[in-house]
Amino acid sequence: MRTLIPLLTLLLASTSFASDTSFDHTAAAQLMAETDYAGTVIKSEQALAENPNKLGLFEPLTKSYAYLGMFDAATQRTHELYFESDADHPLLTLSGHCRYALFHTMQGEREKALAAVDEMLTHETPDNIYPGAPACSTFFDTAWNNNERAEHNLQRVIEAAPQLDALVFMPFLVHVKRDLGKAEEAQQLLVQLVQTRMAIESGAMDEQIDANTDGVRTPATEQIIQNWRAQVLILEGKPEQAVTAMRKAYEAGALFRYHWWKAVNPIFTDVRTDPQVQALFADMEADIAKQLERVKLWLAAN
Repeated sequence: MRTLIPLLTLLLASTSFASDTSFDHTAAAQLMAETDYAGTVIKSEQALAENPNKLGLFEPLTKSYAYLGMFDAATQRTHELYFESDADHPLLTLSGHCRYALFHTMQGEREKALAAVDEMLTHETPDNIYPGAPACSTFFDTAWNNNERAEHNLQRVIEAAPQLDALVFMPFLVHVKRDLGKAEEAQQLLVQLVQTRMAIESGAMDEQIDANTDGVRTPATEQIIQNWRAQVLILEGKPEQAVTAMRKAYEAGALFRYHWWKAVNPIFTDVRTDPQVQALFADMEADIAKQLERVKLWLAAN
């Protein structure tokens, strides 16, 4: 189960300059998979200073700033890279607004986040439902209870995406349909999700997952699965099991999900005050603080 945004990164990275391979989107993705956001910031800034048109570094850099809580830097670099650079790619503006929507949602800025979503959707094309503006918009429309548009686009994305990728969006659709009072439809979807959860846990989907990850089970794969399991378990009404899955996701490298769990994904709202989740957040905040200090020292020296 991949996620939308890395797919956009790959599309953008395809137009990067092939001759400069000192630090590229693949290396940045590896650092992020290792939850080294400080390293991603430092190495991306160094690489972009040499070659400002390495499009594949735009997302890792800006999101790493945000994951460290450096929202001013994340917003400023998004503006510079996505809207003021000389790089030319049809997805740049769309992706820039997607970044803004995430950063504003992480900070609880509803109007700014939804304004960014509105701008993003003006760049929708029939060929770019998934990945594309509708897919990115679903996360933030769901976060801010903009349920009618969220439902519409979630259904379109689930139809357009490959089966495993579609699973990423289905818990959001269950949540949205519940909020819209469509309990029967939500329950029908949840039954499918529970069946899939049980199939994953039993190993019945191992072959399908391996095919989607080139046969390599990495910690990144594990944290994606555990984060997805946590959402389904919450929707099932099994918060204790969900919290256990969250801890497993964190231990597999889901540090970036701190902001998603705490502010972006509304499915986690009811477990945020759980003492075990509070302890998990404290552990994540300590990890973030160490990396934040490293970036601040590097910026002061450079």
